[in-house]
Amino acid sequence: GASARAAAAIARLGGVVARFGDGGDTVDVDGTYARWFDALGAAAVLVRPDLYIFGTAGHDDVDALVAAAGRLLATGVAAARPLTQVAA
Repeated sequence: GASARAAAAIARLGGVVARFGDGGDTVDVDGTYARWFDALGAAAVLVRPDLYIFGTAGHDDVDALVAAAGRLLATGVAAARPLTQVAA
């Protein structure tokens, strides 16, 4: 999952973290998100405000995914709008 540093970066970007599964704060009522994460082979998905997927990551790569988004936003390559991260 995301480290404290990645969580702080997400907060600075105006993002939201939704955690699914045991101990999570978001309920996957019918398993739709579980199936989606499984199909992507991902533990985390970074979704842009326009609902396009920025990227996916395994448990050990969440920080790198968030850092990549931050770098793109800092260089003006991506629109400077809040990001949303959905984490398993």
